[in-house]
Amino acid sequence: MRRALAFTAILVAASASARVTEAQVRVATVEKPAVALDLYGWVSPRLTVTAGSIETPDETNVRFSVPQARFGAVATLGRWGRMQTELDLAPLGGATLSPPTVLDAYVVLTPHRSRFWGIDVTLGRFRVPISRQNLIQPFGLQTPELGKYILDTPNRQMGGMLGVDFLDREIRLLAGVFNGGWGAVQPPPSDPPKSFVIDKPWLLYAGRIELQPLGPAPSFEGDVRPVSQRRKPVLLIGASVLRTSATYEVLQGGGPASFGSGDFTTHAVGADVGFWYAGASFHGEFYYRVQDGRLAVPSSSPPTSPPTSPPTSKVRSLAAHAQLGYFLPFGLLREHLEIALQGQYVESDGGYPNIVFAGGANVFFDRGHRLKTQLFYENTSIVWGDPIRSHRVMLQATAGF
Repeated sequence: MRRALAFTAILVAASASARVTEAQVRVATVEKPAVALDLYGWVSPRLTVTAGSIETPDETNVRFSVPQARFGAVATLGRWGRMQTELDLAPLGGATLSPPTVLDAYVVLTPHRSRFWGIDVTLGRFRVPISRQNLIQPFGLQTPELGKYILDTPNRQMGGMLGVDFLDREIRLLAGVFNGGWGAVQPPPSDPPKSFVIDKPWLLYAGRIELQPLGPAPSFEGDVRPVSQRRKPVLLIGASVLRTSATYEVLQGGGPASFGSGDFTTHAVGADVGFWYAGASFHGEFYYRVQDGRLAVPSSSPPTSPPTSPPTSKVRSLAAHAQLGYFLPFGLLREHLEIALQGQYVESDGGYPNIVFAGGANVFFDRGHRLKTQLFYENTSIVWGDPIRSHRVMLQATAGF
C-alpha cells in the first residue's frame, strides 16, 4: 500500500512539472521474476534575449519558453529485456496548448550478455545512431541547445537495430533499419513558393561504431564524474553512416498544384571524438551529407517559369563542431562551476555559411548534477556579402530526477 501511494504521488508530480535513460527514481520492484520500474524526467525553463537577424537586424526580442520538459519510464525485465517510453511535455508551455508527444517507445532484448561480448536488439521508436550528440539526452548537454547540424539529421525513427559489443562495451557496433521519410532538401526560394511533400518513403539504413578503450564515457558532455574519479582519462571515438531514398512531389504556390515529382537518395557520414580528464572535456564532430535528386516536370502541365535548378542536381552539406569544458579546480568550484566554449561551422549548396561561437557557464547546485543553471552568449554570423550577425543570450535552469 505504501509503495502504491508513493507511485501515485510521483506520477502526479511529474504530470504537473516534469533524466536520462539511467533513471533515478525506482518506484516498484518484483523479486521473482526480477522486474523493476524506474521514472526519470526534467524541465528546463529559459529566458532568451535575441538581437539582430536577417528579417529584423535592428530589433531586440525577449522571450520566455520551456524548450525541454520530459517525463519517461524504464521497465527492466530481468537480465534479458528492457522497455522505455519518453514523453515531450514542452508543447504544454507554449502559447498554444498541445498534447504531449511520444518521443521514445521501444523494447531492448538482450539474448546474450557476458563480460566479453553481448547482443542487444532494439525495436520501436528510438534515436537513429548518426551522431554522439543525437544519442545523449539534452539533460546532459554543456550548452542549452544541440549543435545546429543536428537539425539536418533524422533524430528519432521507427525501426529496428542490432547492437553487438565486445570487452565490456569497449567496442560497440550498431546497425539499424528505419522507416525513412527524411532527407529532402527544400528547393530554393521562388515566386510562387514551392515545397516538398514526401510521396513514398524508402527505408533508412544507419550504422555506427564506437570505441571506448579507457572505460565507459560519461552520459554528460562535461566531466561531471565524482572528483575522485576524474584523474582517470576517458576517450570515445565514433563513426556513423546512413543512407535513405524517397520519391517526392513539389507543390507550387502553397496549393494543390504540382510543379513536378522526382526522387532522391541521401548519404551521410559522421565522425566524433570525446575526451574527459581532470574536470576538462572536449567534444568534436564532423558531418557530411550528399543528396542526389532528380526532378521530373510533367509535360502536360509545364510550369509558368523554368525550374531554378537543373532536372538532376546534387546538394552537399558540411558541418563541423568543437566544444571545450572545464570545471574550475578551486575548492567547491571543482564540482559546481563549469566553463564551456563552442564553435560551429555549417554550410550547404545553395545556402550561406553559418559560423557560430558560443560561451558561458554551468552552475550545478547539487553533487548529483540534477539541478543546474546555464548562462550562455551565442554569436551567429551568416556569410552573405557583409556578414549578418545575430546575438543571443540564454539563461536556462534545469531540474531533473
